[in-house]
Amino acid sequence: MNANLQSIAKALNEAEPLLDEASEEIKHHFYCNKGLLCIYEGDNEKAVVNYKIAINMVGENYDKEPAAHYNLALAYSRMGMAVRAISHILDAYNLFNHCRTNSIALHIDSTLAVNYIRTNQIELALKVLKKALDRANGFDDKTFLGMTLHNLGAAYYQKKDYTKALGYFEEAFTHLEKSDDLYLENYWAKICTLMAMKNRSLCNSLFVKAKKVASKNEHYALLFNSLFHMMTLKELHSVEFIETITLPYLISNYQYSRALYFCNALIEAHTKSSRSKRSLEIKSLKADILEKIIFGGGEL
Repeated sequence: MNANLQSIAKALNEAEPLLDEASEEIKHHFYCNKGLLCIYEGDNEKAVVNYKIAINMVGENYDKEPAAHYNLALAYSRMGMAVRAISHILDAYNLFNHCRTNSIALHIDSTLAVNYIRTNQIELALKVLKKALDRANGFDDKTFLGMTLHNLGAAYYQKKDYTKALGYFEEAFTHLEKSDDLYLENYWAKICTLMAMKNRSLCNSLFVKAKKVASKNEHYALLFNSLFHMMTLKELHSVEFIETITLPYLISNYQYSRALYFCNALIEAHTKSSRSKRSLEIKSLKADILEKIIFGGGEL
């Protein structure tokens, strides 16, 4: 894959100086291809820039290309800009119309539902996910089925229906491979749910297993460690770990919804301990994060 990406990048770099003399159609496809390369490389900011150029090309209805809108939405989604993501996903959804294949439809449904959950539009998320579950059950792909079940669990978690959430997370495990990041994400969600249900004894035993499962994954190792500190927020060292390590990491990696989860816990902890100044600081940070989710950042 890396060799292929390098070859694609080389070809696009060689073609770029010739763009001034190219037709609008060629320019459109150039920027779409460059945007897709950026998504594969994980540079979502550049992906947004390239897809916006491609969609805003003059003539030929370039703004009606569903794949361009979906990939732009995907880049926004990965940057935590949920409202902007939803707007372009809905454009893609409508433009694909009845020509959507199961695979494309499931990708769209999943990304749309995740961002509905991030913006607390839970009933809309459940409507999309229940339809996606019917489609996934008839589609021979365990990953899609596991992902849909996980997202249903996330929706019910947000709705505070923890029993239903836990049931969907447990069912998702039967379709996920331990080597997948989604397995670790589902593990994280299960522990969060048990914490919300105040099942501390089971949480403690799961944390031991979680450290082993995530030992070779720095991202989830940090997340599980942070989650463990959530159980000891009466201790200042746990508060400081989340404030100085967890939150800066999450914000720098566009994990805004997850950052809000920790902000809410910190605000509650500071309020209970009469640390009003620190509580106000976290509330201000929370407001900044919400602004990013709703309005995005900068010119993107």
